[in-house]
This record gives sequence, C-alpha cells and structure tokens, in this order.
Amino acid sequence: MSIRFEGDVVYAVNAQRDLGEMVHAYLVAYRDICNGMNGVTIPRGEFFIEFCQLKEHGKLSARIYDRVEITTEHNVKEPVYDLGSGTFGSQELDPEGILYYRDSTEYSRSTHYKNFVVTIPIANLFDDDYRATLRQRKMEHDKQLAEQARQAEIAQAEKRLQELRSAA
Repeated sequence: MSIRFEGDVVYAVNAQRDLGEMVHAYLVAYRDICNGMNGVTIPRGEFFIEFCQLKEHGKLSARIYDRVEITTEHNVKEPVYDLGSGTFGSQELDPEGILYYRDSTEYSRSTHYKNFVVTIPIANLFDDDYRATLRQRKMEHDKQLAEQARQAEIAQAEKRLQELRSAA
C-alpha cells in the first residue's frame, strides 16, 4: 500500500481532484466534438465521474453517472364526502359518507442515475491539443461512414442492375 502518512492522504486527494478535472474537461471536449462516435455518448448537462481500478496499462477507466429526473403520473380517485346533508338528490350515501369519487392526477418526481464506463488512453489526457486530435478522429470517422454508405449504395445499385439483367 502506498499511503502510509497523513501527507500521502493529502497528496492522493489532491491528485484525484486534479485528475477528475482533467478527465471532465476531456469528456466535455469529446461530447462537444464527437459525441455518439463509436457508440459513446457523453450526457449533456451535469454528470459525475468515479474512477475505476486500472485494468489495462496506459488506459484509465471511469464510470460516468448521468442524473435523470423522472416524473410519473398517477391517476387516483379522490372521495368526495357528504358534509351532513343526509342525502344528495336521489343518491344514497355509503356508510362512510362518500358521495362519489372524483378522478384526479397526482405527480411524483424522482431522480435516478444512469451509469456507464468509458476507457480513456492516459496519453490523450496529456495531449496539449486534444481538441484538435478529437476533431481529426471525428473527420476520419465521418469519412469512414461516408465510404461505407457509398459502398452500400454501389452494392445496392449492382444488385438492382443484376435483377434487371436477369429479368430481361
């Protein structure tokens, strides 16, 4: 164990805070530049980071917590009570004094946290211009997607041409 003295604890806490700020800045840049690329989507708004144990050399794993507020709606029947009139028109009262039930809606709000793990190469955190690197990766990814779409269109056109030739 590398923590033996009070100074080690202070150093570890400060280092974790600094690392958290670095990772948060990197993830915000990733979100702004290439969100959704390769199936990784960093949530908009506020998110929290928890570091996981290092499993691969040179890669940092972090669990991202995204706060989600959920509002649920419940339909309820509220009883309407008789205030001592005895009968209400031709309606007979039930033994508890309830005239009828009124439909009503109640709302409740709860907060949940979705979470997922991302792995970041540590070298990316120390890249002085990681925003330019992310932009370059996004351009390469977009080019690959465009090429794949073009190849799919060519394959579809060749298939259609083959069908037309065989039909003629």
